[in-house]
Amino acid sequence: MIAQAAVSAILAVTVGGGAGPQRLTDALIGAGVALLFSQLIFPAEPVMLLRRAEAAALTGLTSLLRHTAEALERNDQTLNDRVAQHLPAARDTLSDLAHVRLSSSAIARHSPIWWRRGSPVLHECHNAGRLDLLGTSCLMLARIATAHRVGDSKHLDTSAPAVRELADILETLTRAPEDHDTRQRAAQRALDVIRRLEAPGSAKDARPTVLRLAVQLTATDVVAFAGVAPATAVEAARIARTAPEQSHDLQVRAPPSTPLTRLRRRRPRPER
Repeated sequence: MIAQAAVSAILAVTVGGGAGPQRLTDALIGAGVALLFSQLIFPAEPVMLLRRAEAAALTGLTSLLRHTAEALERNDQTLNDRVAQHLPAARDTLSDLAHVRLSSSAIARHSPIWWRRGSPVLHECHNAGRLDLLGTSCLMLARIATAHRVGDSKHLDTSAPAVRELADILETLTRAPEDHDTRQRAAQRALDVIRRLEAPGSAKDARPTVLRLAVQLTATDVVAFAGVAPATAVEAARIARTAPEQSHDLQVRAPPSTPLTRLRRRRPRPER
């Protein structure tokens, strides 16, 4: 709409002549029609856009963690290079998610239909922000796991089952991102990953310890992305790390209902 208005204004000024007012009127009519269809009749669905971007980001992070776990298990330099090649693609999906997050916020502010229905958009924007933090942790975990020479440490592969379990958790969240029970189970499974982490066997080599901390941080971000308050997630991760025998019941908040703007169900008419 902005491009068409600018082009019409330039044509009206330069070559309009006597038809300048008529072209200006046509431009105003076109702008009004564009606003009517884009903002009132067929507005964009910001929640749908965010969830598509989140699904793409989760798919990329899941693939990255699976390749990382395979590299840790086999201790192969070729697999390490493959993980390094997946890092830019995963980072690009996170950049796309950040762009969609800004666009969805703008849609909710500018579209009159979403002015009174901004709660689902705000909730999904918070989820996108937490996914951005989770993606950063996954990138750091993959980089730490593969930034070593083959055969240099025998204790790095002990974290491979935990990394593979985190990949499975992300895959379940990708399949059913709106299901409350799925998020609840994902948060509990992430805490179990922290509980089952083995202590590094060598005190001289600090890399197994750093990798273990990266796994713990990623699992904590998974708990927060599942719907647990960040402070509660950090406290639950601390308890799981320091006192694995203690159980911690997490409460995942249910997302608000998403309003339908394009398709509205008709109420059945009562039978006479």
